[in-house]
Amino acid sequence: MKNRSVHIIVFFVLLMTIFSLSCDLLLVTDAKLPKHEPKITFVLHYPHGGWKDEVIVDVEGIIHLRRLEGDHLPEASRRLDEQEFRYIRNLFEEFYSLDDEYIHYDESTTTLYTITYYGNEEEKTVRCDNRVYDHTLWGDPGYRILKQIVNELRDFRISLVGAKRFAGSLIFDFKPEKETVKSGEPVALHYSVRNSTNSDVKMRFANLQQVGFKVYHDGELLLVYPLAFLPATSSWKIPARSTKMQKAEWDQMIYDEYGSTQKVEPGTYTIVQYLLDGNSPYRANEVTIKKDD
Repeated sequence: MKNRSVHIIVFFVLLMTIFSLSCDLLLVTDAKLPKHEPKITFVLHYPHGGWKDEVIVDVEGIIHLRRLEGDHLPEASRRLDEQEFRYIRNLFEEFYSLDDEYIHYDESTTTLYTITYYGNEEEKTVRCDNRVYDHTLWGDPGYRILKQIVNELRDFRISLVGAKRFAGSLIFDFKPEKETVKSGEPVALHYSVRNSTNSDVKMRFANLQQVGFKVYHDGELLLVYPLAFLPATSSWKIPARSTKMQKAEWDQMIYDEYGSTQKVEPGTYTIVQYLLDGNSPYRANEVTIKKDD
């Protein structure tokens, strides 16, 4: 599937009600592509939600969002970081190994995912529901493939919604404290938010955690932080005409879902930062970890 990767278009349709997701907006555009183009479609169906979103990731690595059904949502786009784009293409290399209906679903389930790949001369559909997150399936390689695809495509939608929420009122500046660190030195991440309005702005979060980041390297997703959520609501107020900052740290460790840890090797890593629950755009920066002297 590697030779197909450069040709695919990821076309991502979501219907949701219970998720208030984070975002990363760079452009506003009328995201229409020719129907004959190769593409992958992803449908997230929430029967009681009342709205449906469509996200397209084109061959240039730009994701586009538009609302198909439900309350109005302005169209938006952003360019994926090169590592994000490589990762999603890599995920689809194994897509054809999945059964056509890999995880059982029916129309009565609360969520329904349908992923269809339209290649140059091929078409394949895989369907699943939220049991893709069932930990009893950990040992199944098909579960791993599908869960990763669903996670990343859903997150692409997340990355497009939040920037719209505070567009024109908040200015975000997410960056590491240092671009180069020593091996073993914690990577300090800054989340700076400026309120450009004359009124206080209050962000609401579904969890106690308020900041998040992802670490990519060589086309792989190594870490998603926070590793687990603390189910308690929280908020962050940005006073009028002021700037506030939060911080997080990456300890240069990666953790798998079985609890194993591993220290990363020296090299250059892409860190994508954001505020959780749809409260900010996504920002990608590179950090280089130096070898020990």
